[in-house]
Amino acid sequence: KKVKLETATILFIKSEGNYLEIILDDHKTSIIRKKLIDFLDELPSNKFLQCHRRYIVNSRKIEAIEKEAITIQNVKIPTSLKYRVRIEEALSSI
Repeated sequence: KKVKLETATILFIKSEGNYLEIILDDHKTSIIRKKLIDFLDELPSNKFLQCHRRYIVNSRKIEAIEKEAITIQNVKIPTSLKYRVRIEEALSSI
């Protein structure tokens, strides 16, 4: 079954191997079979960024940034040092 998702409704994406769990703003989820890096290439780069090897976040939905986590709708999403500079650069341009 194919489902069309509006990118504006995506909060974040979590990778579990070759499967992605897409969490929407109503906290519903969709699961698709795709690699995280391939899905990231399909998303608008000015709205989505990778914050961890297993997570992509919608930068427009970020509520708080801490040293090791991003908060979106009271959900803490881990960040890693590898992606921290990119996150800060991306958010400074918003």
